[in-house]
Amino acid sequence: MENIWGYIVGATVFGSATGLIILLIKTLLKNKINKRYAYLLWIILVIKLIIPFGPESNISLFNSIPINSNMENILSSNRGQLENNSTKLDDTNSNSNASQTNDYIEADNKTNGVNSTASTSKDNYSNNEDNENVGQNSQVINNTASRPILGINKDKLSTILSFVWLFGFIFAIIGHMVIYIYFIKDLKKSSILKYERLEKILKNCKSQLNINKNIQVIVHDTISSPSLVGMFKVNIILPRHLINLSEEELTHIFLHELCHYKNKDNYIDNLLGVLQFVHWFNPLIHYYFKKMRNDMEIACDERVLNLLNEDEHNKYGITMLNVLEKINFTSKMRVGLNMANDKKTMRERVELIKNSKNLSKKKKIFTVTGIICLLVMSGVLLTNAKIIKVDDDLDNAISNVILEEYRPKHEKNYPGIYSGDGELSVEAHKILGKSTKNDKIEIYLIATYGDYEFQNNIFNLVHASSQAPLKITFTTNQEEGSKLKDNNKYYFVDMKMVSDGANLEKSIKDMFPRKEANKALDIINGSKGSEKLFEEINQDATQYVESLGRKSKVTYHHVKKENIDESAFDNIWKLKEVGTYPDYIGTREVIENKKRYIYKTDYSKTTKVLLFTKTDENGDKVEEISYEINNNKMQKIDSDKYVSYKEFSGRSFLYIDEAKTTFTAEEIKIVNNEAKVYVSVENESDKDLHLSMKNVTIGENTKNVDAEVTIGRGESQNNILTIKGISKISDLHGLNTGTILIRNMNNTDDVEKIDYINKL
Repeated sequence: MENIWGYIVGATVFGSATGLIILLIKTLLKNKINKRYAYLLWIILVIKLIIPFGPESNISLFNSIPINSNMENILSSNRGQLENNSTKLDDTNSNSNASQTNDYIEADNKTNGVNSTASTSKDNYSNNEDNENVGQNSQVINNTASRPILGINKDKLSTILSFVWLFGFIFAIIGHMVIYIYFIKDLKKSSILKYERLEKILKNCKSQLNINKNIQVIVHDTISSPSLVGMFKVNIILPRHLINLSEEELTHIFLHELCHYKNKDNYIDNLLGVLQFVHWFNPLIHYYFKKMRNDMEIACDERVLNLLNEDEHNKYGITMLNVLEKINFTSKMRVGLNMANDKKTMRERVELIKNSKNLSKKKKIFTVTGIICLLVMSGVLLTNAKIIKVDDDLDNAISNVILEEYRPKHEKNYPGIYSGDGELSVEAHKILGKSTKNDKIEIYLIATYGDYEFQNNIFNLVHASSQAPLKITFTTNQEEGSKLKDNNKYYFVDMKMVSDGANLEKSIKDMFPRKEANKALDIINGSKGSEKLFEEINQDATQYVESLGRKSKVTYHHVKKENIDESAFDNIWKLKEVGTYPDYIGTREVIENKKRYIYKTDYSKTTKVLLFTKTDENGDKVEEISYEINNNKMQKIDSDKYVSYKEFSGRSFLYIDEAKTTFTAEEIKIVNNEAKVYVSVENESDKDLHLSMKNVTIGENTKNVDAEVTIGRGESQNNILTIKGISKISDLHGLNTGTILIRNMNNTDDVEKIDYINKL
């Protein structure tokens, strides 16, 4: 069922495009083409709806229209899923070299040059010879992969749509059959009555057209307009209110209907009906067929006029008007070929009849124009775009070269940009053309590659080169090319890159054939082509994350992060030992020796301390490095002398219940044998207070304290509480006691000493 539905979707897409082009041509050639050939143009649409996938041709108009003309792609679009070629953790490559960049260029932004670089908030990593990052050479490539849309699997969505179409098709067929059966029953009753006058006129008309078929005229009131009905048993239906027309007028009517028979229009009309049932969901097809039926009537009028003398042309037009006056367009059913479809079309036909004398003078020219137009339109519309056929081995070879050859070459040419490999390297490409000569194969393409890694648990694109025009040459002769990974059919010969910047356009035109160069420039100058390639590599990255069993967000867009102060940032990357850590506040994950590690950068804007922590997947600490920024200079400090605010924030260091006063530690730093406790002080009492403390007892040791703060009622402020004689954080652990002096500032004689006990 899905295959039938896929075929119908292809037919309706191609049919819609074909109909629009035919309408455009007919508008441009209005009154300059023979009416019969204007009608025959619509036959191209009928053929396209029946056989949407014609032979490939360079002259096909669909080469310029962005419609997928590959039948197999359309039929398989319902079931095609991304092959799981994700790189496993065992497929490692020890190369995590990186260089520095200072600018983030969002991956989906259009640039003036060929290559746009995407990195997350100045991602810079230094050399680390021990690192072995996963996915350096991974090929998670499938350009026709489909992904779930809006949470619904494409297979399921296709199945649902195919059954919706089937039910609509069956309903339309049954409805039409019921109406037609009742109509035929009524018609048989009416056929008993014979009208000798009408039979005689019809016989003369048949003789004039050399028709021997037994065609009966039946008077019936169900149909409002004269009609030709049937394919095997053909009848002309005449409404009762028209039987008293003059012999001349009835002759005109019968000639019109018999011309339909001569033109085989009754067969075409029934075929259109079936196609309308098939494409019941596409209003464009119904509109095209209405136009086609109108042109069918006009072509039939033209044939009748050729049978009549010129002085009878106006009389034929008067007959049309008389029929028009007697027709009720809204009250009767319509079956078969109706002589009068609607008032607007009838008026157009009468205008044509009025001008028939002038048009007859150019009849030969219009006929030639019509023949040429029909032949040209058949050539460009009944053929399909030339498909660039690339087998899986060649496509994999292209992917291999982009990841193995282009990426290092690109990064060598642009040393100022971030070149970290990330955890997964993926690419997507669009082949613009192919040329083959002997054993050599040249591929012209646009490529995008990217490197992904986990940052703050988001699998983020950290580096990308987009819309890169490349010419890659392969050979099938192993002696003339280089061996590619997992490929024994194609061998790499050469790859050429275009120049960037102002010479981009000239460089593309020099490197590519004209047709492929124009395609490349169209993609580069637009945004959709680039966006599609980024979406493809993001699909591959999503597949990779799913293979890890993680539910992390995957994105190629810029992810906002919390930045470090500029004063600190300028000094960080002078430190070689922290080159693998993030240059933002947060985490990044790195695969080293087939194991995953989390590198975390923490920064306190209060204490100007940077804390770098490396842990394994189990959360066990592997490394911890701390630096203090003092006068724009980086000074390494013992990790045991600093507790980051994220670890310690929110703990109550002192809580004085009687005075309703709280000291909450934000972070602790040990400097020059003193513990600097950065606290926020809150006064929830109804008094203005001055608080001071001179000593604290920690375990058995008494330490001097420098703490003094004046704070109004209901206020809060930041302050520093200094405890002397502390050399490391562990010196503060355990129970501590002390005395705090509290003075009421509204009454300075009101002084209170309070003993407190607290566990840090």
